[in-house]
Amino acid sequence: MSDCIFIENIETEAIIGVFDWERTTRQPVIFDLTIYTNFAKPCESDDLNDAIDYQNLTETLVGFVAETQFNLLETLVEKTADFLLTGFDIPKVTIRVYKPKALPSDTMVSLKITRSAESKEQDS
Repeated sequence: MSDCIFIENIETEAIIGVFDWERTTRQPVIFDLTIYTNFAKPCESDDLNDAIDYQNLTETLVGFVAETQFNLLETLVEKTADFLLTGFDIPKVTIRVYKPKALPSDTMVSLKITRSAESKEQDS
C-alpha cells in the first residue's frame, strides 16, 4: 500500500505524566499522522464518503485525547493508534506524538509507532 495521507501538527492537550502536577494540569501534545490507505475508490468516485474525512478524523482525535488520562506517553500513542484503526477503518497508521516541555529543561520528547489493522486482528 503506497498511498498515504499526512496530517501534521495536530495540537491538543491531555493529562499525561507520572508526577503529581502532571496528574492535575493539562499539557500540550502534538500529533503527526501518516495514514496508509488506498486512494482507488475515492479517486474513482470523487466522493468524500469513499475517502477519509481529514477534518472529522482530526476533530475526533483531539476529542479522544482530551478525554484520556495516561501516565505514559507510550500508552497514549498506543491507545490512539488503536482508536484510529478501529474508528476510521484505516488499514495502517504511523503516529508521532510530541510532548513539549517533557523534561525540566523544556526539552521536547517524541515517540513514533506504526500499527496496522492486520496485526491487531492477529492479536485478537
